[in-house]
Amino acid sequence: MEKKNSIRVVENANILIQVCYRNSSFISSPASVPIDPESKLNALAKKVASHLLTTIARKECLSGEFYFSTEDTKWIPTVEELLLNVANVIHVSPVIHPTGPKPLPFVGNIYDILPDPIQGFYKQFQIHGPAVKMTLLGRETIMTNDPNIAEIFLKESEYITKKIVGVMKFVKDVGGNGLFTTDTSEHEWTLAHNLLMPAFSPKAMKAYTDEMTHIGQKMVKVFNEITSQPSADLHIINITEWMTNVTFETIGQIGFGYSFGMLESMNTKPHAFLQAMGYCLLESANRTFRPPFANRLYFSSNKRFDREMKLMKDTVDDVIKARKASADATNAEKDLLGFMLNAQDEHTKQKLSDELIRDEVITFLIAGHETTSITLSWLLYQLHCNPDVEAKLLQEIVNVLGDNDESPTAAQVSQLKYLEQCLKETLRLHPPLAGIIKYCQKDCIVPGGYLIPGGSNVSISVYSIHHNEKIFENPFKFNPDRWVPSEESKRSTYSWLPFSIGARGCIGRQFAMQEAKIIAAMILRKFKFVSQSDNVKYEPLGLTLRPSNLRMKVVNRNTLPKASEDFTRMHDNIDISEKLTIPTLAEMQLKNIPPLDILYGSNTGTAQDIATVIASASRNFGITDVTLSPMDRWKGLELLSSPNTPTNFDKSRVLLIVTSTYNGQPPENADNFNSIITKAQAIASSTNTSPLEGICYMVFGCGNKQWRTYQSFPVYVDNTLENLGARRFFARGEGNADVDLETDFQNWFNLLLAFMSEKYVMNAAPPARLTGNPEPLVSGVDVTFIPVTSSKYKEAAQTGPAKIWEPNQQPQVTRNFELQNKAISGRSTRHITVKFEGKAPSFSAGDHLEVMPVNTDDFVQNFASRVGLVLDAAFVVDSISENAQIGSRSLASSITGPCTIRNALKYYADLLAPVPRTILWVFSDILKAAGTNSEIEEMLRHLSHPGSKKEYNEFIQKYRTIMDVLDAFPQIKSLSVTELLCGLQVMSPRRYSISSSPLLSKNSMDITVGVVKDVVGDTTYPGLCSEFLSSMENGTKLNATVRLCKDEAFRPPTDPKLPVIMVCAGTGISPFRGFLQNRRATGFKSIEKGGVSQTILYFGCRNDSDLLYREELLEYVNDGTLDKLYLAYSRPEDPKKKRYVQQLLLENAKDVWTCLNEKNGKLFVCGNASGMAKDVLKVIEEIHVQLGGMKADEAEEHVSSLEQNGKVVMDVWG
Repeated sequence: MEKKNSIRVVENANILIQVCYRNSSFISSPASVPIDPESKLNALAKKVASHLLTTIARKECLSGEFYFSTEDTKWIPTVEELLLNVANVIHVSPVIHPTGPKPLPFVGNIYDILPDPIQGFYKQFQIHGPAVKMTLLGRETIMTNDPNIAEIFLKESEYITKKIVGVMKFVKDVGGNGLFTTDTSEHEWTLAHNLLMPAFSPKAMKAYTDEMTHIGQKMVKVFNEITSQPSADLHIINITEWMTNVTFETIGQIGFGYSFGMLESMNTKPHAFLQAMGYCLLESANRTFRPPFANRLYFSSNKRFDREMKLMKDTVDDVIKARKASADATNAEKDLLGFMLNAQDEHTKQKLSDELIRDEVITFLIAGHETTSITLSWLLYQLHCNPDVEAKLLQEIVNVLGDNDESPTAAQVSQLKYLEQCLKETLRLHPPLAGIIKYCQKDCIVPGGYLIPGGSNVSISVYSIHHNEKIFENPFKFNPDRWVPSEESKRSTYSWLPFSIGARGCIGRQFAMQEAKIIAAMILRKFKFVSQSDNVKYEPLGLTLRPSNLRMKVVNRNTLPKASEDFTRMHDNIDISEKLTIPTLAEMQLKNIPPLDILYGSNTGTAQDIATVIASASRNFGITDVTLSPMDRWKGLELLSSPNTPTNFDKSRVLLIVTSTYNGQPPENADNFNSIITKAQAIASSTNTSPLEGICYMVFGCGNKQWRTYQSFPVYVDNTLENLGARRFFARGEGNADVDLETDFQNWFNLLLAFMSEKYVMNAAPPARLTGNPEPLVSGVDVTFIPVTSSKYKEAAQTGPAKIWEPNQQPQVTRNFELQNKAISGRSTRHITVKFEGKAPSFSAGDHLEVMPVNTDDFVQNFASRVGLVLDAAFVVDSISENAQIGSRSLASSITGPCTIRNALKYYADLLAPVPRTILWVFSDILKAAGTNSEIEEMLRHLSHPGSKKEYNEFIQKYRTIMDVLDAFPQIKSLSVTELLCGLQVMSPRRYSISSSPLLSKNSMDITVGVVKDVVGDTTYPGLCSEFLSSMENGTKLNATVRLCKDEAFRPPTDPKLPVIMVCAGTGISPFRGFLQNRRATGFKSIEKGGVSQTILYFGCRNDSDLLYREELLEYVNDGTLDKLYLAYSRPEDPKKKRYVQQLLLENAKDVWTCLNEKNGKLFVCGNASGMAKDVLKVIEEIHVQLGGMKADEAEEHVSSLEQNGKVVMDVWG
């Protein structure tokens, strides 16, 4: 058994640790060891070890060093970090110094690795373990074949970085300051890396597809010419030379619009540029194995090196000069060269110099052709050696591309999954680069306890990792099945490194993989390649592992296999035929039906309610294994957050997600889900991996079309899961709450069930909720009354704020006053200040106060009397069947434990909301049970079904609340407590923008509340929460808490130089009042008042009497807190002066343009999403059309990018 030494920090305040020593025979008695925070960590670790080892009389071990690490072997480098792990188990272990062969004077270990350095290094790992110390020509290097150590080496940190050392110092003579040959600390690398990343985005890859296939057709034409030669000897070629030609031509044309003319015919001679590059790279490798003084003696080779480098630089300089003089000089979208010539840093406006562009061009020409040409060469060789793999691959190519000569599309290329497996296995078995070199800046300890001395080189032996039998079984065998998702997921991401990953990862990886797939698929569909040798080796002393003289015979492929259904082809959309019908046979057999994971992302409970209905309906349809959880709790996230950790997650489970969005942001219980898939997508994009491959999914999005961000998060989830390799099981559905979300869901879900019934032959008939079947809603819900003599009765009376809300979530109202002149405006807007006792929740300007309203005692009493319920009666929901038809927002699902009817109606029931369909269902059940009024029963039954979209909307317009319905239909005389709990829904909290700054008071905060009162005929319908708040007296407590603004960009700038434009109407002034308080408190002033920035407010009101916070705003203008205040009156006394904020923005268009595009400023919007906010965005787009010379679609895309980058930020409602 492996020995472990552990300590547990148990008392941080006293800085004590509890120590245990574990080995195979015993666990020592615990003992406390004091930690001095000022002591050095090494000494502290040795002190702890001394205590442990003294306990078991093993003092002989104390001559060594010790270190602390976490349970997952992560090194703890400081005392501070040790104390941060107060609740965790900490290991103390002996430090290991890497060993290796004894070096010789001057040459070091050079003779231990020659004549084949690749095999020489591989042999050293067999002898010395996963960390080997080698000295090569006077330089100490620590090498590894362990993925865990490789991970540390690849991550840029204060310990490890990319520094051009060793062989790379000689390669830098070729690549100059290009990405591949520059230190991470150098400005040239940072600038080029940041600017060039977009040129290798997934969008760019799709754009490159056509040019890649065009070049592939040229390669096919050359091979046709070769196979048509009369002499069979002419059919035999050096395949690597031709793969070099095609990949070099690809990077030349796609990257720089330059053709090297290397695919014109079979007799094409190598281009002088390619010959020069080949010589310079070979000479760089040769210089590595010579002592420094010897390199100075090779005069002829040095002269040729200089001559060939001049040829390459002159060629590229001419290409750059010609482009800059052409009509395409400013065309950034033409190709990579155009992008480099025009790209500039967003903040500094710095561009790449011509010299740096030249170095990058040479770098891309080297890296952009060599990796792919080597990979394609080895792939063709391995297919010759493995005919069964070739047959399987050819079948996939025919299935996806067909048996014609048409070029593959981007969508088809993405479907070549087995070809991708073959390429990955080729890159494993024959990695183009044998190793990756980094630099250790200061001492660190890596997994396994190995000490890496500062100042040493570190190197990852890619070949040795790829052939490590602890990672890959039978590592020298070609086996593409290693790369099926279930197998690949078992291994560390760092066990396959043909492309560097991390901050210094290869940005051209996707380019190389896409090019290889296209070229391989096109030539294999037409030709067979037969190796003339069955024992081809690599060139041992080259910079790359090129095959040595790989000669292959090109043979026309006269027959192709017929297309089959053995390979599942992915499609962007599922055909949802309207002809599909839901099954009605009750005795169908199940057929391979998959388990179902249902996730919901929900703020107000709507998406959760829909997800609950789906779970219940799915069980009724025969899916026995169904789970339901928030998106943040999906077990599959471990596949993305900890890809290197073994997991038992079952990828056969179908994933169904129901989610809403909030201002384009994820719901609160989907924040972690969003963060993880976003990070995983970035990693997958840079590493060309598909971590969710094998998983099927579908998405239903909830939203309101009045919002500009309608469906933005559901769409993002849908696309991102696909990008991560998951397969769309069924087309995404949309529910629009502005019309009838429930009906939209019904229609989508019916089609889904019909699709699944045909696919799997599902069981049973549709559930009552979906078909209008006369099954009572209360079925499966058991509720019992609690006698007043029971001890639980007292508990029931406390099921309200005292039980639900924490003390720090019950602030006290300290001020509540009117902001309007109600006599003139006829409207009410309240300014309310609340104060938290004790430790208040922290907040920032722009955040929200979430308030839970309470129904009035009078309304509760009237309702209870009308339906025959005793308010002081207590009940408990005993059980809810999995097949029950109630949603998650029903009172039955929301109230846990004993509760009185009074508290259920006062604190839970949404009695003023539009009448939910569920209560209409209950009413129809009541009338049916009574056996009377069948006409009304049928009407209510029909209205309860989501298919009654038009009739239901007309009904709730006529009967606004449940009391209206009860008054209109006196036949409904009473409700049982079970019917009440199943039919009514729980009220949702309301959010109000905080209209104050924490810089003025951390414990108190203001909200600005527009009191809602709708008058229909003689009836007034108050807003539940606004009416409740308006009546609150000083000293009374609210049930409330702070909710952070979902968009972190909706914050006042901390840089006083940034200009700000704020646009609002009505109570939309709230967050901006907090912004202005922030601004005054930090001393920010207008330029006129001696400051450095400009802050403008556009405020929309009805008229002068409707202007909220008049005196404050004018004071802000006078003291320079606010530069300008533009007022737009929509209902002024003089109709000719009628204005809206969007009109004022248009009148000051130049200010808007300058703020957003020239001064890096921000424009904030707060107001109604369906009205003012939407119109403001249209005006901003129009400004960009007229001042920016953009087309309408370009302006829309530009403004959208401003939103994504936090330049245009919205907090809207409605």
